[in-house]
Amino acid sequence: MNTNYKFTKGEREASVLAGEFSAASSPVGDVQILSEFTLYGEKYIVTSIGRNAFYNCKTKMTSVVIPSSVKDIGVSAFEGCAFLKQVTISNATSIGSCAFKNCGALLSVEMQDTPLSIGSDAFYGTKWYTSYYDSSEDGLFYIDNILFGYKGTEPVGAIEIKEGTQTIAESAFSNCTGITSVSFPSSLRSIDYKAFLSCNNITELNFNEGLTDIGEFAFSGC
Repeated sequence: MNTNYKFTKGEREASVLAGEFSAASSPVGDVQILSEFTLYGEKYIVTSIGRNAFYNCKTKMTSVVIPSSVKDIGVSAFEGCAFLKQVTISNATSIGSCAFKNCGALLSVEMQDTPLSIGSDAFYGTKWYTSYYDSSEDGLFYIDNILFGYKGTEPVGAIEIKEGTQTIAESAFSNCTGITSVSFPSSLRSIDYKAFLSCNNITELNFNEGLTDIGEFAFSGC
């Protein structure tokens, strides 16, 4: 696979950029993202996968393992990878918007640690997301310890986030004007970008210890 990298020489870091996917070099089968490599005698640590890095890759890349060195998976990094079935994410703290959107065959996502930030539509259009969504009841919609938003009618009144939740995803409740108060569990670590944007009838927020990250505009317009 012919992959391009962006280097931060002073910090000895590298980001995976868009590959030049010729017939001979296209990613096929099981793909392992490197955690480090040496170039001209200098060792670089791969810390991110860039925006659109594998966007719309139609070749038969069926699985990808993302190492613990990678902290950031960029916007649309794997969007539209039609044959991708399995993803292992070791230690990413941020998954960008549409990162795996419309990877229609994607059924297995293993996250060894819960990201602090999950962008909007990061997994929309995948079998993994759809299977959870279709089998869930109306109300707040969770996958494991991530609160993605809600299913069915817009929530109104007081809502209580269940214990065990660690991350509230980007735009999870944007423009939900019927919400009046929110209680957050002690397990919660992160409230993502625009999570409660323009929820302008919220009059009470109950936080607990453990919250470390509140994204930009998370409560803007409240």
